[in-house]
Amino acid sequence: MCENRPHEEVSVLVRPAQFAEELFPYLLGRVFMRIALFDESPEERPDLPILDHHLVPFASRIIALGDSCTLGVGIEDNETYSAALERLLNGRSQSSGKYEVINAGVAGYTSLQGSRFFKTDIARYKPDVVTVQFGFNDYLYTAGPSDKDVPESSSTAIFIDGILRKSHLYRFIRNKLDMLTSKKPSYPPNRRVDLPDFRKNLKGLISAARGSGAKVILLNLPVRPDVPLVVNPVPLPGGGDGKGVEWLRPAVIGGKNYFVESAFDGPASELDEAVGKYPQWSLAHYFLAKKYEAAGEKEKAREEFNKAKETDVDRKVIAGYSAAVKEVAGETNVPMIDLVGVFGSMQDKSLFLDERHTNAAAHAIIAEEIFKTLIRLKVES
Repeated sequence: MCENRPHEEVSVLVRPAQFAEELFPYLLGRVFMRIALFDESPEERPDLPILDHHLVPFASRIIALGDSCTLGVGIEDNETYSAALERLLNGRSQSSGKYEVINAGVAGYTSLQGSRFFKTDIARYKPDVVTVQFGFNDYLYTAGPSDKDVPESSSTAIFIDGILRKSHLYRFIRNKLDMLTSKKPSYPPNRRVDLPDFRKNLKGLISAARGSGAKVILLNLPVRPDVPLVVNPVPLPGGGDGKGVEWLRPAVIGGKNYFVESAFDGPASELDEAVGKYPQWSLAHYFLAKKYEAAGEKEKAREEFNKAKETDVDRKVIAGYSAAVKEVAGETNVPMIDLVGVFGSMQDKSLFLDERHTNAAAHAIIAEEIFKTLIRLKVES
């Protein structure tokens, strides 16, 4: 898949990759996430000779913008698709050190933070190509306002807050104030970024990237096959008037979290109780189907598998966000890598660490797909 073979069509700016690990605040959660950023200012970037102007219409700096799936949660830094792509590109070109691929994924980011991040931090590094993958956090429900309605904090305020949070007294006071000032969510709750704003954010990011001279490649959203998606709490009407929200944690059955695991080790009675109380509990239907399948009760297993599929609502929602990525790609004439199709054709659950984060082998596949797209862009131009 990522074999090191020469590729005479790849010829780009000679520039060694240099990286520094920095801390960048995650806006909403106020936690610090590690990302990789280039370790010099744009003014220090010299004009470098182009080895082949006709074959390579873009320069060597590629930035991968995204969330934890780009950052590489669950795998080593050198196993991410950013690192794999850099090795792949430099290994296939005539000489080493010609490409630099910067991992700018931040866990928890939506398309809104990604767009802001590009405009405030990434653009000044003058990327030649930007890969963009958002959506996995956009579709999530929030107990508060949508991301666009959350006041944007300054980096100074976030930095100070991060220092003060080391104090138990500060955290206690802050939590009490949050409880007093926060409003209870109404049913149905907001998504962090709804589909219309998701499209708007992607288009804004593409426009900003193009304005800075960068080419853009969009990636859609592959998810683990077969097992229902359960990271997003299921909102249920609550309160005396039914206008409040109660949250069902669909990954937790019998007190155990099955977000990562795909096999249920409890008694079938727990599953019967779960689906009896909440018929929309897709993971409970799935596990119950597996129990029937193991017992040789094929008809009951088929019935429960069908119910699991029907109630796997988040899979359909994420498919809608992937469809939006494709629509935006077409409307803006930007290439899109169909990772949904790539991983869907494989139907290999082992490539996924959980329902969305992928392992090192999957990251290598993504790197290969990006590489092929870069070559196609170069050849077609």
